[in-house]
Amino acid sequence: MQSRMQTSNEVKDVIKEWIRKGGENIHVSMIGKIETYNPQTNRASITPVGSFTAPDWQEIPYPTIHNVPLQFPCGNGGKSGCTFPVKTGDTCIIIFADHQIENFLSGEKSDDMRNHSLNDAYAIPTLFSDGVPTLKSNANDYCFFNEGSLAILNGSMFKCTLANGSTFMLSGSTFTFTMADGTSCTVGGGDVVVNGISVVHHKHPGVDRGGSQTDEPV
Repeated sequence: MQSRMQTSNEVKDVIKEWIRKGGENIHVSMIGKIETYNPQTNRASITPVGSFTAPDWQEIPYPTIHNVPLQFPCGNGGKSGCTFPVKTGDTCIIIFADHQIENFLSGEKSDDMRNHSLNDAYAIPTLFSDGVPTLKSNANDYCFFNEGSLAILNGSMFKCTLANGSTFMLSGSTFTFTMADGTSCTVGGGDVVVNGISVVHHKHPGVDRGGSQTDEPV
């Protein structure tokens, strides 16, 4: 009886070891850090965060994966979408396809039957470990931000603030902007007001009334 139980346990251990070894070569998704990115080819070299356990129980860092395509929001046959700068050190989510993706990327036929391989990765930038800055103050808005500039779009207005301090906003039937040098302008209600002076209603001093016209503005 004891021998039979021992044999049963040995079989279970063998099956568990098969499963463990098989699982070591199955990759689903990981957090990665971008090492380099080529916007001309839309390919990146990415190092997965963390390590894996070798058969001798040593912790070994994951190798850098090269030639990884990045996925940006895009549709309409590639005619519509959104892209943004990708820098070294940016984090991302790496996804490993069920089957090899060479057929899709190169258009060439491959007989490789590998599954969930590190060689079949694509990535979605960028993953934040903390809150996204624009979501903290504009949770209900559609935001674009880059290098200190911020554009906010919602159902009632579109506002853009540049890194140099210039701003412009379209709200309802009014368009306003303020330049970094202090020049301001408001367009709406059939008038244009620049630095507080109305184009429609402004008046020139020192002009005698009569039938003649003034010269063009200098």
